[in-house]
Amino acid sequence: MTTYLSISQEAEIFTQTHILIGAAIFARPEQKAISIAAIAGSVVPDLDVWVMFAVERLRGLSSCEIFHFRYWEQPWTILQASMSSLPLWTAVLVLALIATFATTGTWRRRSVCAAVFTAAVVLHLTIDFLLHHDDARAQFQPFTDWVFRSPVSYWDPAHFGWIVMPIEIALGIVLAGMIVLQFRTRSARVGTAMLCTFYAVSLAALTVGTSEHDRSPGSCSKNSEIADAFEEDVNRLSGDQPFTRFLTLRPASIRAAVPTGGAEIQVSSAKQY
Repeated sequence: MTTYLSISQEAEIFTQTHILIGAAIFARPEQKAISIAAIAGSVVPDLDVWVMFAVERLRGLSSCEIFHFRYWEQPWTILQASMSSLPLWTAVLVLALIATFATTGTWRRRSVCAAVFTAAVVLHLTIDFLLHHDDARAQFQPFTDWVFRSPVSYWDPAHFGWIVMPIEIALGIVLAGMIVLQFRTRSARVGTAMLCTFYAVSLAALTVGTSEHDRSPGSCSKNSEIADAFEEDVNRLSGDQPFTRFLTLRPASIRAAVPTGGAEIQVSSAKQY
């Protein structure tokens, strides 16, 4: 039996918006360490995508193969689970806040930076929680693989993306202006200008990435070994045997269309190793 896949590409709310929101809320002039912590924390939940892309490109894979096949496989699913876990990062934030009040001197300053960092991570994940539908990840691992799918998507027109995306871009530009006025430094002006420029790049990439085209295994390359391995794996997942695993859940946007009878089934996103 041949199983064809329709894979909705994972899309994160624009990373630059997270950076601008985190900087506007947590960063402070004349407090460089706290500002760096705020920016770093705002980026961390998206790092798995950037690291995956860089590593797999160095291995010689195309962008299509990376996002349509390798994205759904280990070790990247494990990294996704840790980066997107609200319970994990909330626990770290609580510990950092406790350390802030329990320490003094240098250790207190470090604890404050850790608290700002983790607060920025939790804020990022909370925004993603509210603005992802089909491309939502499991937000409460390792306790459950259940995925909350918001009725609102930051990009999908079927879920008010045509309203949310312009609002997001406008918010980013306003926050960039606020940051420039607050910091009044050349680095702030250059950095915010670059982040605003990235909106045009992100829009272009999103337009290409969500265009209609064949996304079945092998669609990137007829001779792609990774596509063949992925197709074999999903065929196994669509069988009757149960599959369980811990912290390696694939995002639940994998859907298998079985040619027999034209029926479409939802494939279990769990995988056994």
